[in-house]
Amino acid sequence: MRVASAVTGATPPNMRVQRTRSSPSALRSPLTRQPLGGVEVRSAQRVAMLSLIVLSMSCSNRQPESTGLPPELVIPPGALQVSSLVDSRATTVHFRLVSAFPATDYLASVSKHLEGRGWKPLPEDWLNPNVSSSHVQGWTYFLDKTATPPSGVHQWLADWQSPSGGIVSYRLRYVSPLRDELHEPTKPTTDQLDVMATSVPAWIVKKMQARAGNGTKR
Repeated sequence: MRVASAVTGATPPNMRVQRTRSSPSALRSPLTRQPLGGVEVRSAQRVAMLSLIVLSMSCSNRQPESTGLPPELVIPPGALQVSSLVDSRATTVHFRLVSAFPATDYLASVSKHLEGRGWKPLPEDWLNPNVSSSHVQGWTYFLDKTATPPSGVHQWLADWQSPSGGIVSYRLRYVSPLRDELHEPTKPTTDQLDVMATSVPAWIVKKMQARAGNGTKR
């Protein structure tokens, strides 16, 4: 398992200066939450922040793989198309991995790594406390009609919180082209796993929760 070292330096990185090897096909909606019942719940602030991250990663020039990432962002051996974006508000890593659904080994390695360092899995979305995370409901599925052709997306999305109050979010996706939009497949037709992990510092977490009206302590 490859885990990047802690970020150093007193000056926050500039949003326009990133270290990345991003693919133009970076996923479209990193902060979409799919609760039980298929109702899509979003936090506008969180969507805006990560939409900007994805856009920045997609538009950046390709460079050698980034180093100096927070240790809570777990990049496994064999990860492909690794890219990262460092900003004062969040640090994001994005990569692809060949891993059969439901990515049990990778999820277990992330859980072991984080929880061994005091991070706590959150049963609910940290900005939408009425929405169960994938720690509780497991994998979810939705139809992405914006893709060409339309795709079925199996998604795992959940957060951990550090003792200091920081948040790390992991979003795993299998994206499968659809032959039949009327029937939900029981599992993906691909073993290509797309992973995006984002670390948000405690001071940003507090600000975003306060603005969202969800500043209750966990």
